[in-house]
Amino acid sequence: MENGQNPQQNKKQRNRKTNKIILSVIGGVILLIIVISVIANAASKKTPDNNPGSGATVSPSQSNGSSASSTPSATPSKTGSSTTPASCYTASQAASEEGQTGCVQFTGYAYTSDSGQMYLDQSTSAPYGFSAYIPAGSSFGSSLLNQYSGRNIDVTGSIVNYNGEPEIEVTSASQITSAQ
Repeated sequence: MENGQNPQQNKKQRNRKTNKIILSVIGGVILLIIVISVIANAASKKTPDNNPGSGATVSPSQSNGSSASSTPSATPSKTGSSTTPASCYTASQAASEEGQTGCVQFTGYAYTSDSGQMYLDQSTSAPYGFSAYIPAGSSFGSSLLNQYSGRNIDVTGSIVNYNGEPEIEVTSASQITSAQ
């Protein structure tokens, strides 16, 4: 007999060691999944850096030196604001303009999530199309939802892709105006 133990005791010890190894591997996999999901969640909330401080805004016709055939045919903005481009993308055009700073014109429908995130969405049902996202706790979010829900609006900012849909994060009430 090995180490003064009978074969049955040796088998139990091997099974315990195997079980400990299996549990350690499972724990490691679970930890890895948690870390990956946290990183993915954090990455999905980041917006592209559009050269902060430059004050530059790219109009749809300047976005990537595109030909006239791909220039948006959106209605020009008549707000007179120096931060609003001369013309806006339509909500469907915004999806192809990810990474650009510009104006998107659409009819917004108010939605507030259970966690307090606020949206003016292009559609009232999934998929929601273009969204103006207003973070929970913003001091101006509720008033914007009340003011602009069901209305044709211009939203200006950095166009990003969030879960396959284009959106602009609204950090200032001045980013949303009534479309003329």
